[in-house]
Amino acid sequence: MIIGGREFDIFFNKYPKQQINMEEKTIKINVPEGYEVDEENSTFAEIKFKPIVAKYPKSWEDAFTDKMLNGYYVRRDSEIEKIYNRATIDEDKNIFKTEKQARAMLAYAQITQLMALPCYNGDWVPNWVDGSNKHVIGRSGVKIIKAPFTTAYENLAFISEEARDAFYDNHMDLLRTYFEMD
Repeated sequence: MIIGGREFDIFFNKYPKQQINMEEKTIKINVPEGYEVDEENSTFAEIKFKPIVAKYPKSWEDAFTDKMLNGYYVRRDSEIEKIYNRATIDEDKNIFKTEKQARAMLAYAQITQLMALPCYNGDWVPNWVDGSNKHVIGRSGVKIIKAPFTTAYENLAFISEEARDAFYDNHMDLLRTYFEMD
């Protein structure tokens, strides 16, 4: 009668469905530091981890295309401006990670213009392969130093000791900013 007469209610009244009370369970996995989930070799029942392999970008675009940038840039009016979570575009290659770095590059722009004045270097450009002394300003630890260099490249190279010393004496504020000491 149940099957032939399609009287299924008789069966279900005699043998009611048992309600299985299943609570939702959550398991939190703590991934060990330096590891990530190995999705290819993990299963629902067994999660495997693999060491994180550093992925070194081969270009600026490789590292930052379609990413968000935070940092600082020098505006057209030479003011430093902070940006937050800006979607990266090609024109964003002038964004520094820190405000101090942006200020250092603004100081460097000013320094290069001052160095090109006739009283300092004029049109002189150092030749770093000829073995001759260049009179440089550099940073060693917490001090700004004056030294003669022959082949070790330094941005702040002068045609003479006199020009270097005058620059050092006259532009210490810019030098401190350039060397990120302020």
